[in-house]
Amino acid sequence: MNQADMQVRDSDRLRRWRFKLGLTQKEMGELLGTHKLHIAGQESDRRSIRKATINHLALIYAVNSLPPDAPVSIIQEKMVPPGLNRKRQK
Repeated sequence: MNQADMQVRDSDRLRRWRFKLGLTQKEMGELLGTHKLHIAGQESDRRSIRKATINHLALIYAVNSLPPDAPVSIIQEKMVPPGLNRKRQK
């Protein structure tokens, strides 16, 4: 098996996150501001997936994975882009 076979495709990642979040393709489309057919195309590799979309979903998944009693500061920290966070520290 070569290295490309071992890597997780973005389409598989998108589908897996959607399932873990308990969303339909229509709900995922609404969350991302697109149509369910666009999500279906991305999950079947007929449409490309922008890295910004993957990053957005990673953030949503990370926040949803936090316990309900997580401090607001942790949630806010996850929602600030890393580049902006570095600028604030200067």
